[in-house]
Amino acid sequence: MNEARCSFRVVPHHGQPISIWTWSKVIARVAERCNLSRFTPHSLRHLCLTDLARANWDIHEIATFAGHRSLQTTTLYIHLSGRDLANKLARGMAEIHEWRVARMREVLDDGDIVHSTGVGLASKAGGL
Repeated sequence: MNEARCSFRVVPHHGQPISIWTWSKVIARVAERCNLSRFTPHSLRHLCLTDLARANWDIHEIATFAGHRSLQTTTLYIHLSGRDLANKLARGMAEIHEWRVARMREVLDDGDIVHSTGVGLASKAGGL
């Protein structure tokens, strides 16, 4: 996609809100200029809900925001990529690792022999 070719600007319509029909035409023109044949005003709803999921909103919060009664409907709107999921997994694993290290430090600092590196050498029971 060529950024220069896809650049656009929405100009206010005489200071008045634009109609749904006009907005649809604006989006159709953007889609045409960017060679995105399947891009519609409804695509923006999918993008918005996907962005909320990327921002770590809970599925229930997204459903409420979207006015969905069913979480199944909401899941149809959220399109996370493999990269999105891999990044979320990496962040989650890093948080779990930090939590485990902190808990181990608490255990080792409770009267155990601790070297200057912060790693305990032996527990009270005589070994790790």
